[in-house]
Amino acid sequence: MAEKNGLGEFLERVYPEHGKLQVDEKGGLHTIIVDEEMDGFTCRFNYDGCVEIDTDEYSHIALDSNTLHRLANLIEEAEEIYKNRTQEEWDSFPD
Repeated sequence: MAEKNGLGEFLERVYPEHGKLQVDEKGGLHTIIVDEEMDGFTCRFNYDGCVEIDTDEYSHIALDSNTLHRLANLIEEAEEIYKNRTQEEWDSFPD
């Protein structure tokens, strides 16, 4: 996570979900990542060991090594959350 300097404060203000796993209404996990050009991208974790990055509005995405490492860690975190959900928790989300 970015330090609480000018850039960190900007990210918190403009992209408060940046780098934090969120649960959607169907139980899926997602976050926002910000690339080197300060564009925010929605990333979905689909319980398949991968991340799906929505780049529909952009012609490209520029990620540095820190962001790539953070994404790799988020994939692992998401997998752990999915793996540790009880059947009751899974059943609480609509299909």
